[in-house]
Amino acid sequence: MPEKKSNNNSTVKEDILLRTGCTIVYLMGKVGIFHFNKLLYLLEYHFIKKYGCRFTGEQFVKITHGPVVTNYKQKINYLFKSGYVTTDIETLKMKRRLEDDKAASRIPICSNDNTENYLLDNPIAFNLLRNIVDKYGGLPVDDLERIVYSTEPVINYVDAAAFSPFVKEKGGYVLKSPHIKIREQKERIPEWKKMALKHMQKFPTVKDPQQMKEDYEDFKNLEYLRPHYD
Repeated sequence: MPEKKSNNNSTVKEDILLRTGCTIVYLMGKVGIFHFNKLLYLLEYHFIKKYGCRFTGEQFVKITHGPVVTNYKQKINYLFKSGYVTTDIETLKMKRRLEDDKAASRIPICSNDNTENYLLDNPIAFNLLRNIVDKYGGLPVDDLERIVYSTEPVINYVDAAAFSPFVKEKGGYVLKSPHIKIREQKERIPEWKKMALKHMQKFPTVKDPQQMKEDYEDFKNLEYLRPHYD
């Protein structure tokens, strides 16, 4: 879904990304840094594949064990200082080599009484994220890494790094053309879904998680209500 209109699009994108991260913590109760990054990546990837457009706008940096949010420690620190999550912030701030990024999986980010005050207010993204958390959130680190490495953008990035001197093995952006071509994804999306997304963008959405779930179930039924032609 396109970003909300604002005089500062970067601020809006940042808010959406932070809310997405906070929603992951809310849905899981406790999540390690590794899963935090990979679930955020899977949400953005599947949103592009499913709806033909960006959601958070994050492009994700490729490091040893897969893509991570750009400056993810700063993002988590913001959520911590704002009181939306709890974590061992001093351990998180410790410098590590890129090869040691799996070590951060042992630093949990935990929900608290304020976490639910900073959730996604987009019911489509909220429920897509819920499905992703249900499917991948409980996987061991190695299994989740294999899932991420099996996605099209990571495969394309790894292939490009192997054959092109202009693509770094680590440090480049995964969700960036030509690793994924959003225009091609958009062309695959049916018109009814594009119209529904525009409607969701134009009108305010509720923030109650239960209402989001009910609205999402209604939205899914639109596919069966639209006309079919032979």
